[in-house]
Amino acid sequence: VRHHISLSLSVLSFDWNGLKVSLLDTPGYADFVGEVKVGLRAADGALVLVCASSGVEVGTEQVWSYLDEARLPRIVVINKMDRENADFARALAQIRERWSPKCHPIALPIGAQASFSGVVDLISGRVADGKGEPPKEMAADIASYREKLVEAVAEQDDALLTKYLDSGSLTEEEIRAGLRKAAISGAIIPVVVASGLKEIGAVPILEAIKSCLPSPQERGAAPAR
Repeated sequence: VRHHISLSLSVLSFDWNGLKVSLLDTPGYADFVGEVKVGLRAADGALVLVCASSGVEVGTEQVWSYLDEARLPRIVVINKMDRENADFARALAQIRERWSPKCHPIALPIGAQASFSGVVDLISGRVADGKGEPPKEMAADIASYREKLVEAVAEQDDALLTKYLDSGSLTEEEIRAGLRKAAISGAIIPVVVASGLKEIGAVPILEAIKSCLPSPQERGAAPAR
């Protein structure tokens, strides 16, 4: 049986909307952890994939500790939203409990399991990929998660916090600028959603990479060991 898992570090580079992205695909099997650590030395940020059905697994927890050691900014991707028993809220609660309450969604799934059909950008409040407005029944969840995200962003910047306390809101541009600063510093860990099988969520992930992870210039050179 072919499991289609990576056994060695591999690199894929591509351009997207003026951004050059180099993805370092690391093995997910514990016996090849050396390849993971080599990749982390060359990386400026990380994507941590969590299954929406099975949640945080032992190997993923180990990788998280490596990211902490390397002090790498990261984005959590709750993947496989199309799977049976996929549960965004449950996976998010586990991520926050196991890893950090600093993990804040910047996107929400539309539906789950067989009905998973899209992604809502929490900052704009619109469906990603320009596919219109989110379902009306999601309005309360969108408002709640967005408010928590905006509060978290404002708390990381005195000027934004003052404006938020005075007016009760921030502009989309202010939220995005504040989120980038907080994500790069590690004060906020953005969470997005996707389904690789259904090919849903790729664009929001790329947008998160562009807006929430540092460039090589921002990250600087890795110290010699």
